[in-house]
Amino acid sequence: MRSPNLATILVLLDVGGPANDKLHHRSLQFVLPDYTSPPLPDAVAATPPPFQSDETVDNARDLDAAGLCVGPDANYTACQIVFTPELDGGASNSSTEALTTGGKVGIIFFGGALVDPRGYSPMMRMLSDDYRIPVVVPIFTADMSFKMGVCDSGRLAQAQKAFPCVERWVLAGHSFGGIAAYNDAWSMAQQKDGTDIKGTIGDTIGGVAMIASYVRQDLGCGFSDFSSIGWEWLPFASISASEDMILNVTNYEAGQELLPYSPLVITKEIEGGNHGGFGSYDYSERETLLFQIDGNATITPEEQQSITAEIISRIASLAAEDIKMEPGSSPPSPTNDELGTKAPSKQPTTADQVFPASTSPTYKPTELDTSGAIHKSLVSSFFIAGSALTCFLCY
Repeated sequence: MRSPNLATILVLLDVGGPANDKLHHRSLQFVLPDYTSPPLPDAVAATPPPFQSDETVDNARDLDAAGLCVGPDANYTACQIVFTPELDGGASNSSTEALTTGGKVGIIFFGGALVDPRGYSPMMRMLSDDYRIPVVVPIFTADMSFKMGVCDSGRLAQAQKAFPCVERWVLAGHSFGGIAAYNDAWSMAQQKDGTDIKGTIGDTIGGVAMIASYVRQDLGCGFSDFSSIGWEWLPFASISASEDMILNVTNYEAGQELLPYSPLVITKEIEGGNHGGFGSYDYSERETLLFQIDGNATITPEEQQSITAEIISRIASLAAEDIKMEPGSSPPSPTNDELGTKAPSKQPTTADQVFPASTSPTYKPTELDTSGAIHKSLVSSFFIAGSALTCFLCY
């Protein structure tokens, strides 16, 4: 599978887990491999016909390299894979009946680093066909959805062109794509003046879902802290897998401290899943090229992706509920007295209501230091010391 050559850059692969400890110090590379993990046959079959062709996907990568996938003149039909639901069709999935986004909420999904975007088509089909949610998967040069120091992908406008009736967008991503997802939301809020974050981006962004990923501070985009006051309204999902040996667990757990301090946060570890199971692509060569050795999954990729799709759909459902709320109202959030100490002990009503018992997520309230400045300083120091301010992949 061809991907464009990249200029020489310093890359530190963020590997973690027992299987990768010995490889961690060997993971410095000076040239990113001219490689991308190809989609498996089932993923190609699940992709809309125009993009089942390798040539079409390569053309989209070239357009992005030329800067033709962003801006007012961008070719939105050629730069992203679009999954259009049949909103008037009779859905067979019973959970769909409870999900009433009505086409008003869409999903922008950012794929992992060096992974063909079609590798996520089976899960995107679940979201589109089973949950009737419009989905857009942007295509990037070299399949790098996040670039060092580029804190806004610029792809929101292209998704809006594909689905002009969508009012709120859930930004979701796997591994390195999760970084692209949250950075888009964070950077949009920082680009405008004012402290009313919901008033600034809440009419566009409906939620964030990070899959095998975490908030990081070493990518040239400043300090991102969704636990700070002003983000309580944002539905947020953090999804991991028990057998994931690629994700740096220490950094992941530290990153959990930076999620919104709110009952609208859903965290879920999928028992038996691994890193690659969130997609459907061939990652056999990643061990030798990228020093990444994943764990052995004890569930099928279909099972893992089904659980993931349901969680993402719940974030979309919460966004849809917010659209229906009266102007000026907001979802439940901690009081000022609770901020800086600990989150409410009560389980979040929204998550309890919308999740079946068999897949109910674990709500892990964020514990904040009583001194916000000390908390931020410690977390920031942790990330900077661990990364040496280099651009690195978590996949």
